[in-house]
Parts: sequence; C-alpha cells; structure tokens
Amino acid sequence: MKKQMLPLLFFWILSTLSAPLIAKETTDIIIEQQNIELISKPEPSKMPIDELRLFSDIFEQLKNNYVDPISDKELIQNAIKGMLALDPHSKYYPKEEYQRIQNQTSGSFAGIGIETRLDANHQVLIIEKVFDNSPAFKAQLKVKDQITKINNEDVSMINPKEYENTLQGKVDTNITLTILREGETFDYTLKRQNIHTPSLSNAQLYNHEFAYFKLGRFQQKSDEELVNALMALEVEAKTENSEIHGVILDLRDNRGGLLTAAIAVADLFLDEGLITYTSGQSERFKDRYEAKKGDIITDIPLIILINSQSASGSEIVAGALQDHSRALIVGERSYGKGSIQSIQPLKNGDAIRYTSARYYTPNGNSIQNYGITPDVILPNISAKINTQETSREVDNIGHLENSNDPNNQSRMPANFADLIEQGDFPLYEALNILKAISYSSNIVK
Repeated sequence: MKKQMLPLLFFWILSTLSAPLIAKETTDIIIEQQNIELISKPEPSKMPIDELRLFSDIFEQLKNNYVDPISDKELIQNAIKGMLALDPHSKYYPKEEYQRIQNQTSGSFAGIGIETRLDANHQVLIIEKVFDNSPAFKAQLKVKDQITKINNEDVSMINPKEYENTLQGKVDTNITLTILREGETFDYTLKRQNIHTPSLSNAQLYNHEFAYFKLGRFQQKSDEELVNALMALEVEAKTENSEIHGVILDLRDNRGGLLTAAIAVADLFLDEGLITYTSGQSERFKDRYEAKKGDIITDIPLIILINSQSASGSEIVAGALQDHSRALIVGERSYGKGSIQSIQPLKNGDAIRYTSARYYTPNGNSIQNYGITPDVILPNISAKINTQETSREVDNIGHLENSNDPNNQSRMPANFADLIEQGDFPLYEALNILKAISYSSNIVK
C-alpha cells in the first residue's frame, strides 16, 4: 500500500462530511438542533493513527482481493454505514431518502397527493389515502384504486425503494398513472403540486361535548393544527347549545417527529413548568424546554391516549403532562425511545443520522426502554355488545307514570357503544373515563 493513501483517504472522508450541520427528523425520531457549527477536526497529534492504518489495510485488502471488483466509493460508504451501526437509530441516508425525511417533517412535498402501499405480490400500488384538494383528489382517484403503471412502466419493474420518488417530483411536472378500478383500466395524467400533509388526521366531537384529536406525527405547525381544530369544534358545540367539557388527544401509533413540534403541542396544555430536558456528550445537546404562559383548555379535563407504538415525541408529551398532573394517561405502556437523533447532510446530497442526546421527563425520568406507564392501563382488546333484550320497569303492566322528561336534562348521558362495533375499545373506555371525570368535581388539571 502506498504511503500517501492514508492521508488521502482521511481527507476524502473529512471532505465528504464537511457540510453544515442542521436538524431534520423522520416520523420515528426526534431531532432538535438547528444551524449547528461543524465540530472542529481533531489536532493531528490526537488522531488515532494506528486505527486509521488498520482501516487502510482492510480497505486495500478488499479493494484488491474481494470476489468482485468494488469501487473506492462503495467501500467508503460501507465503512461509514459501519461506523453508524452504534444503535438502531443511527444510519446513513441516500439522497432520495433524506429528501423524504425533509418532506415528512415539513408537512409538504411536491407530488400528486396520495399515500400508497405495495400489494403482497409486488405487482401494483394500492392507494390508501387521497389528500383533499390535491391533483389526485381533483382527478377523482379513490382509495383502493390500484396503480399498475407509472409513466407506462409496470409497477412490478420498479425498485420498491423508488416508488415514492417516482410519484413525487418537481412542481408543475406531469406524471401518468394507469389505474385499475373494479376490473376497468384508466389512464390519468396529473400535474405535480405542493401537497400539504396535515399531522392531525382526525378531529371530531362526541356527544356534542368531548373533543377528540388524532395526531399522527409531530411536524411543523402541529400545534397550530390542534388550535384551529379546537376552535372549530367549540363552534360546533355551541351550535348544539353545548360546550366542550373534556378533550382526548390520541397519540396511538404516533412514532414521533420534530422535537420542537412535540414541545409546542405539550405547551398548549401547560401554563408553566419544565416540559423536557436533554443531555448528551456535547454541550450543544444539553438544553431545557419550559412551558410558556397559556393553557388552551384551562380547567377542562384532558386524556392522552397512547399504545405500545407511541414513541419519542408522543412520550415527551405524555411524560410532561403526566408529571405535571395535567392529563390522565390512558392505554398501553409506550414504546420507550428516549433518545434524540441529529441529521447532518453531506456534500453529495446524502446525510447521516446519529444519536446525540437523551431526553428526560420533568421529574427527571428517562423513558429509554421502559416507556411511559399509563395511569389507566387499557389493553387493545376486541369486544362485542350484548344486544339481548332485557325487561325494565316500564315494561311492567300498570307501571307508574313519570311526568319528568329526561330530555330536559342540561347534559344528556353519553353513549359511545358504536366505538365497540368499530373495534376501538380503548377510545370507548377513554371517553367513558373522560365523561366520569367531567361529570364529577375531581377535574384533572
């Protein structure tokens, strides 16, 4: 091996990693630092020369003796991937995957406005969601439509990792889809546009008084989405001569997102106090996040619904509100991901992600591996309603009459039995708990 190879190899690695460090995040991790200066390179005297020589020796062996010819670039990239195999959340991102992460956290992307999944035989893409006012929505594409071709290329011939990149693209560029629907085939040519992907997937009012919000991920403006949805439900309640007496924030299957977004959501329901704090080897990853003045539902009971797949940002929100006794946590023990990842883009458009800190609940608890334990544990079970008719006093011959009309009560008893038929027993129970809390004087604050 030539003597000059070691410094040249090390220079190549440094130049590849020397892009500005920023913070982005996927839906299952949390990243919290932005515009961080690049860590200064070590002094030459502190470089692990023996280890780098070992690296160079292995590099040369593989370069010259591997069963098939292999490029320097491929060897270096595999070496970088090996360095990042420190934990399950550190990894190397190709350019296309890094772009997808940016789309997820920004809440928008250039595309036609659909979410898809590949069928079991890898033959077609099945549309699972069509976003409102998107090109796909305007073209009347439907859930369960099957995409058999993209730009006249069979879906079965496209690399599964490239489906999203193929559907997405630059704004105002065209894409042609061949759709199979109920045995008939249709061709659609759509123009890509900026698509807004809201993090709030459901907001509705139960019994004209209980607000329910389903938050799928934490991204930019998640807190604004919640505030706007709450205002709309307050108006809806008033039209029914009612008002909101309780709120459920459903974080089941929410795998996380932007740390700043999770903190902003927790802050909506706190008037003061610590939300979370982070600690890592570097000082730049040690921080404290405090709530600002203003609870959007002061004196109204709040339930956070979680399950085993509620991770990262969901656990920050649940942990903060639980420690401050602001919310009742209901459901299953959460996932247990108590670490923060930072993403650093590289000059070639790729990026690396590495774990940079741990986060803690206000009381100083790390949820790593253990998760958040609910105040009320509700397993996700299947249940059926007993529809067998039973007799009551009113069925007896000669029963006494009652002149009072129960419909004149100011607050009607709530019945959420339909949720059992829909298979959502945890939500059914959470609503019953919320009803009991709101009807009693022991309001969770």
